[in-house]
Amino acid sequence: MIKRFAVVFMIILLGSLPLQAQPQVKFNFTNRDKAIAHYNIAVNFAKRGMLEKAIQEFEVSVRYNPNNADAYYNMGIAYAKLDKPEEAISCYEKVLAIKPDDAHTYYNLAVAFSDLKRYEEAETNYEKAVQYKEDFIEAYANLAIIYLQQEKKDKYAAILPKIEALDPGIASQVEKIKNRDSNY
Repeated sequence: MIKRFAVVFMIILLGSLPLQAQPQVKFNFTNRDKAIAHYNIAVNFAKRGMLEKAIQEFEVSVRYNPNNADAYYNMGIAYAKLDKPEEAISCYEKVLAIKPDDAHTYYNLAVAFSDLKRYEEAETNYEKAVQYKEDFIEAYANLAIIYLQQEKKDKYAAILPKIEALDPGIASQVEKIKNRDSNY
């Protein structure tokens, strides 16, 4: 009986004590943390083909970290896939403001200019791409085609040996394009 009384007394006593709140854990995320989180979400959206959502998340990422060249680069790719070359160009230019020696960004910028038939600007950017990456065969091949489109036969003739040295198969394909399209 005494044991039972002691248990009931303890329950009453404990029930009458004020409850202490559990300490709340606060997370102090930095802007860098937020930028990384939104960037990763954007990459996942892009991998699943949800490009509009990816762009939205890349935009949030660069709001938290305006120097996130990777976010601008991938946003440019998403815009290009959505056939929005003007927006892609804007993104690539932001990348180059941060990383002025990025050959792949110059290449993608050149492709976007080519899509808009702005061949002089495409040429300039393909040339910068191969300047920063001397074995960039795709850039050389596209540059050769741009030279042909602009009837710059001397520049085309000068670049062809470099393409042949890097990849004879691609050089052959470029020559086929030249021969197929009698306009060149």
